[in-house]
Amino acid sequence: MGVRTSLTISLLLVVLVSGCKTPSQRPHRTSTSSTTTYSSPDVQTGSSDFSPSSYSVYSIRQGDTLYSLAKKYGVSVDRLLAENAQIDNPSDIAVGQTILIPEKPGVDPPEDPGEYYAGSLTSSNASSGSPREVSRSSLHQGNPSARFWWPTAGRLTRKYGQKVRGFTEPGIGISAPAGTRVCASADGTVIVRVDERGSPEAGWANVVAIRHSGGFVSWYGLLGNVSVKEWQKVRQGQKIGTVGSRGELAYRLYRRERPVDPQRYLP
Repeated sequence: MGVRTSLTISLLLVVLVSGCKTPSQRPHRTSTSSTTTYSSPDVQTGSSDFSPSSYSVYSIRQGDTLYSLAKKYGVSVDRLLAENAQIDNPSDIAVGQTILIPEKPGVDPPEDPGEYYAGSLTSSNASSGSPREVSRSSLHQGNPSARFWWPTAGRLTRKYGQKVRGFTEPGIGISAPAGTRVCASADGTVIVRVDERGSPEAGWANVVAIRHSGGFVSWYGLLGNVSVKEWQKVRQGQKIGTVGSRGELAYRLYRRERPVDPQRYLP
């Protein structure tokens, strides 16, 4: 299994992206190391369930069902539904959707989906050089009234739907030197802010997610520094962090809890 930091980052996104749980109901961090785990209030859903000390985050693949995943990872469907408030109908899950799976002793957890970013850049020196200049015009590219702006200035390295190490890419990748400014794609509220200073290379590294009007959530992974706080209001084009040492920004856009192609909405 990959490093736990990437799993806990995704855990925050799973819980918060739907807006179904309040801050006091989110899992509480029990450690700040690279082996961070999360605990959650016990949910009594049947004799086959248990009280997990940690979770894995799984990206739905073609052919998956909640029933097959429950059987594979030793949990009940009721437990999966209880831990994933964004799922209203157990028959209605989509490829690329991210869910939370409690880890059961003696059962191998899912592979870490964050690891497929490692080494995915086509250029080995993408993180070298001085931070790139990021102007407002480079973000809106001549269309300042666009619903969403580009989060940074750089070269597209991965496209939505692309297969990367067996995973279907749920967003896009943008190559830029480490330290390059990353900005909010639209006005909104920060609902996820993870700044794991002790393990910036792990999983998705540092992450910010912003909730926007119209049921949208934008997600920024592989960040270096993070400049915003949870529940902070941000404006379109406002700095939220920087590109991390890998020299790539992982950017996703969700609408009503499902990943969508960001390039359909970017100028």
